[in-house]
Amino acid sequence: MKGNELDLYTTQEPSHALAFDLFSDTWFSTVPHYGLGAAPHFEDGRIQWLERVCGGFAGKSVLELGPMEGGHTYMLSHGGASRVLAIEANSKAFLKCLLVQTR
Repeated sequence: MKGNELDLYTTQEPSHALAFDLFSDTWFSTVPHYGLGAAPHFEDGRIQWLERVCGGFAGKSVLELGPMEGGHTYMLSHGGASRVLAIEANSKAFLKCLLVQTR
C-alpha cells in the first residue's frame, strides 16, 4: 500500500464507529447504523428482486465477485444464504468489507 493514508492515531476509545471513520468521506454505501455514503447497497432493490425470483437465499451458496463495501454480501447473509464467498480485488474496499463483516 502506498502512502500513509492509514497512519492515523487517536486517543478515543476503540469502537466500530471509530474503525468506520478510518475511511470517512470515502464510503459509497449507506451502512446501517452508521450512515456514511449515499448509495443504498445494504437495502438494494435489485438484490431484493433476485431474492424473490430465485425463491430466497436460504440454504444457498453464493459466489460474489467485487462486493465493494459488502452491502450485497450483507443482504445475502441476512437473507439466509448458507455460505457467501465474496472476492474483492481493491484493497480499500476489502478492508471496508472486513469492517462490515465484524459489525
